[in-house]
Amino acid sequence: MSSTNSDDRAPAARAVPDELRIRREALRLVQPINEKLSYWQGEAARVMAARQRLRESGRHDPGVLEALRSQCDYMKAQAKLFDETLADVAREVATHSRVIDTQRALAMVVRLLEESLQSR
Repeated sequence: MSSTNSDDRAPAARAVPDELRIRREALRLVQPINEKLSYWQGEAARVMAARQRLRESGRHDPGVLEALRSQCDYMKAQAKLFDETLADVAREVATHSRVIDTQRALAMVVRLLEESLQSR
């Protein structure tokens, strides 16, 4: 009977290392992006604010618009590279909450930049 008990516990004992491995792999994937995300968000906010100030003043500066387009294109490329990286990892890692949160953050920056570009 004791062998049955130890057999019952064995899957749970193996599950923890699997969960830990998945968490570590997800962290390894998102860490380089997350380290840069605050900077990217700050840059996006800076160019969006410059665009808003120009719009409110009625002035036009092609440099600000170009900076906004450039930042938007760059962020789209970063999101695409991240998605391509995820295509090569296990499903459990690609769907981990850390990965999903990073995808959402990238998508949010892209969406805000696109909205700023489209606003008149």
